[in-house]
Amino acid sequence: MRFILLVFVIISGSQQSKLKSRNSLRPFIHGGQTISIDQAPYQASLQKYGTHHCGGSIISEKWILTACHCVENFKSSDKLKVRVGTSYRNTGGKTIDVKNVFSHPNCFAHHHNSDNKLYDAALIELQDNIVFDKNKRAVKLPSLNENLNIGSTVKVTGWGETKSSLYSYQLMSVEVKVFDHQKCEKVYSHNDIKVGPDVICAGIRGGGKDSCGGDSGGPLVHKETLFGIVSWGKGCGSAKYPGVYTNVAYIRDWIKKQSGV
Repeated sequence: MRFILLVFVIISGSQQSKLKSRNSLRPFIHGGQTISIDQAPYQASLQKYGTHHCGGSIISEKWILTACHCVENFKSSDKLKVRVGTSYRNTGGKTIDVKNVFSHPNCFAHHHNSDNKLYDAALIELQDNIVFDKNKRAVKLPSLNENLNIGSTVKVTGWGETKSSLYSYQLMSVEVKVFDHQKCEKVYSHNDIKVGPDVICAGIRGGGKDSCGGDSGGPLVHKETLFGIVSWGKGCGSAKYPGVYTNVAYIRDWIKKQSGV
């Protein structure tokens, strides 16, 4: 998994290969445990040609929030489906067709000559409404610029690879702590990376717990409120480098404008 805090991320060309999106790295949840979908009923799986590709969060009957880098290569929504209401990566629950995909207009993925990893967020509009039950429901969204206290415990969930390098068949969860913004900025500055207000950093002192590649686009939640989207980081479970998550509160006005949620 990865962590939470507000951040602007600018990556020089020489460092870009070292700091990759969660789908570019070994994708597993470090130090996590398997859970049932009713413990995270807002969790969604983005399915690429019938296989888990990225995570996402249910924010209403009609809308999924995910990472921009998870949808950047989809020219048409018919190649992408969303599976909800299941603990298992590729089976069970309900699979729904995608109607439209809307990436944040400032998403780094739109600027192929840019070294900036900014505004890693996208909204997916579904063809059919999700019918809510104990395994499928929307997560609460934060207010615009609502902040978390340093040290707050947050939960990240997903189906990324396990330490055995195999994708987890069952949904997994891990708890990490909100990282001090200034410390996160200082740590990443050694790699010529500027951490700004569009992201959150989170991790555990000593490392060992984190999100990773297959968890991209998935939720980072505090007390049933979605504060982060799994985005990028340097390594996974590193004691030195916390995970980096898109700050949902920072882009709250865009979410409201685009989806009405």
